[in-house]
Amino acid sequence: MPCSHCKQKGHNKRTCPILKQELIQQELIQQELIKKQKQASESLFIQQQRLEYEIAEKADIERQKQEEIQKQLAEPTPEHLRELRLKHFMKC
Repeated sequence: MPCSHCKQKGHNKRTCPILKQELIQQELIQQELIKKQKQASESLFIQQQRLEYEIAEKADIERQKQEEIQKQLAEPTPEHLRELRLKHFMKC
């Protein structure tokens, strides 16, 4: 009885080597597509993480600048007062 897939004698559809080869190729193609989709989603995830990092970094830099401004506007520290006194007496 010939194979119902390839019409050759000696095997059936279940044991057809041509059909098995086609199934293997289809599986490889599916695996390649899955791999590409996964890489695309991972690269998108990495881009999103990079963007979030840059936003957080800019926010940290701005916060540090604001803290520096607040320190400058705050009352002088004892070390700063000593420096001012020394400068004053050095001028005299």
